[in-house]
Amino acid sequence: MFFEGSADGGVGVCRPAVGGHGLRPPPATLVAPARRTDERPAPALQRLIYASAATPETAADMAGVLDDILQAGRACNAALGVTGALLVCDGWFLQLLEGPKESVRQVYGAVSSDRRHTDLRLIENRPAAVRQFGDWSLCCGVFRPDDEAFAGEPAMRDGFRPETLTPASSLGLLSILRDLQHGAGAGGLDSARPAA
Repeated sequence: MFFEGSADGGVGVCRPAVGGHGLRPPPATLVAPARRTDERPAPALQRLIYASAATPETAADMAGVLDDILQAGRACNAALGVTGALLVCDGWFLQLLEGPKESVRQVYGAVSSDRRHTDLRLIENRPAAVRQFGDWSLCCGVFRPDDEAFAGEPAMRDGFRPETLTPASSLGLLSILRDLQHGAGAGGLDSARPAA
């Protein structure tokens, strides 16, 4: 569900009329605030999290598919001001997209029509105060449900089950990926591949 504000974002203010002969000013009138034409308000930041299942064909060539996703996704996301993370686990994708609302919609529109995955489940779509993954146009990691990185993570207690994920648990899992990426340095995690 998307919530839209007013078309121009303007707010009326009450101002007394100037003038008169020392008498009480006439009743206030609503006046639209002046807008500078050289300033544009920063676009509202949107966060969208979804999970989806890899098709059997995608799962069979996950390394190649991830290379394609990373190459295309990084270029597109950077051009649109979208950042985020993609976690791959047990044949499922968990992705967070954040950026200007219209850009996030555009990226998710393309993602949702991609035939390499099915069963899209929207976990969260809401305004966000700050970016959680501002360092990456797309950060990616491939893990097994029993990976020690997730040891003690409540969302992985019974394996990776996207149907049980909440916005908070999804963000927690993706934050682990972010933290591991920070620790991996320049090499990053995007070269990680599923075990054969």
